[in-house]
Amino acid sequence: MNSRRLSLTLIPLLIALLWSGQVFAADWTETDVFVSADETAQLIAGGAAVVDARETADFEGGHIEGATNLRWQDFVDGEGTGEIVGDDHRLTRLLRQAGVSNDRPVVVYGNWSNDGAWGEEGRLFWTLEYLGHDDVRILEGGLAAWRGAGNLVALGQADEREAGDFVVRRQDNLRVTTNRLLRAVTVRNTFEIVDTREAEEYAGVVKYGEARGGHIPGAHHIWWRDLFDENGELLSPQAVQRKLQQRGIDSSDDIVLYCTGGVRSGFVYAVLRAKGFDNIRNYDASMWDWTSNGAPVSTP
Repeated sequence: MNSRRLSLTLIPLLIALLWSGQVFAADWTETDVFVSADETAQLIAGGAAVVDARETADFEGGHIEGATNLRWQDFVDGEGTGEIVGDDHRLTRLLRQAGVSNDRPVVVYGNWSNDGAWGEEGRLFWTLEYLGHDDVRILEGGLAAWRGAGNLVALGQADEREAGDFVVRRQDNLRVTTNRLLRAVTVRNTFEIVDTREAEEYAGVVKYGEARGGHIPGAHHIWWRDLFDENGELLSPQAVQRKLQQRGIDSSDDIVLYCTGGVRSGFVYAVLRAKGFDNIRNYDASMWDWTSNGAPVSTP
């Protein structure tokens, strides 16, 4: 077969692959969400703010120099809730103190897939996008990747840094509330709902203070840790796509992600964003709120 015939033969195949969403970036750092340690260093050199999403003790035990420690809990009121506060002035002040500005990138990192990690960097990624920042990245591999690239870390509390000028502009299309989701589930559901908790939580085991066990009716199950391989690295974009397709989920769907308090689901939000999904919402209040409000739950 000559090259012209081969090219003509391949054209329909390429069109079909593009139509079905099967042409991917070679790896996650070719997306606009995840960045390598080297890319992170370049962004920092260009003035990016750096946010460490881990617990304070972890931060003080070693962090990227110049980073600010912001935990997902800093954006909610009290324990047993994942619902982001409604006070825009408070959130603006918090992010400005962290050096965040609207016109400069932000790099977030966390514990990645280590034991005890909950996907906190994903929750902060979603939080920043929801609050209106349009250039947020995640350091793939977390602090371990930074160290593995030969970079030094700072110890102790954060250094003083210049305040940013961030202004909150909520993007309501990136979030779903309990009332909105309850209407969808009980009247006419147009969402593909994904439960990102462990299988036993999905089945009804109460592990983290929910008022009742079970899952939101009609929800698919994808545990957030199932997006990693045995080495703690993200599965390939192709493998993630296959997991979604096995559950009938497509990039054209309007997707709602949830867990216990919107943290693990925040990480899955970031992965789907990197896959090019546009219609994704995090249910930040998640099962803590859903099960305390008399909303329906299902068990297998």
